[in-house]
Amino acid sequence: MLIMSPFRPLFALLLLFTARLNASEMKYVDLLLLIDSTSSISNQDFVVLKDTLKNASMAFQPAIGKCLQVGILQYGNNNIRMLDYADNSVFQSSTTLGNCSTVACFNLAVSNNMPHLLAGNTFTATAIERAVRINFPQSPRNTTAQRFIVLITDGSATDSHLLPSRYNLTRTNNITLYAIGVGNSVVTSQLQISANGGISNDRVYTVNSYSQLLNATTLVFQSISRTCSAAGILTPNIIMLFCIVILQLL
Repeated sequence: MLIMSPFRPLFALLLLFTARLNASEMKYVDLLLLIDSTSSISNQDFVVLKDTLKNASMAFQPAIGKCLQVGILQYGNNNIRMLDYADNSVFQSSTTLGNCSTVACFNLAVSNNMPHLLAGNTFTATAIERAVRINFPQSPRNTTAQRFIVLITDGSATDSHLLPSRYNLTRTNNITLYAIGVGNSVVTSQLQISANGGISNDRVYTVNSYSQLLNATTLVFQSISRTCSAAGILTPNIIMLFCIVILQLL
């Protein structure tokens, strides 16, 4: 007569528990890259910027398509008038949150769908507002994802007087912003306001040129990617270890 080990039901329950726990503890992240694409950036430097984004995107592995979604919002406007954040004519979404599930897809979007806008004005605060009110709400994971903005700019914001209120907008919407300034024209205090309300250099990076942008960008991408890929999830290796232990008892 076949005698069932008393541990077999426990083994089955363990498998069910770990599978459910793995799904319930999944921590999703939405990352929006906010890219200054104005005419102060030379065509050569804009190519370097695009190459930097593609090289740094390797930091998204293996999270992208699993717990990480990445989008790109470019901004710039030739008209000095103040912008409406909903004005589609002065913004470019190279790829939206949830559109790309692989690094290859992201890199293709950077190569093919990210034009140099060559605009004359840098409405950074307005672009932040658009990200909060339009881009993030359009994400398939809008209600579940932890949200980040990475701002890359090479100059002073035309609408700098709005930056404090836009920081408050990101804070009240639980959005964390990293600010990367490139070159001699950036205003560090504006980067600080955008990233942390102006109290410190937390999440603020500055580099001298676009050729030096890769390290800072990669570090930020890695930090954000780890938010979801190392979020206390029971990995397959841990689950397998549990199973092996129980099998020894059968």
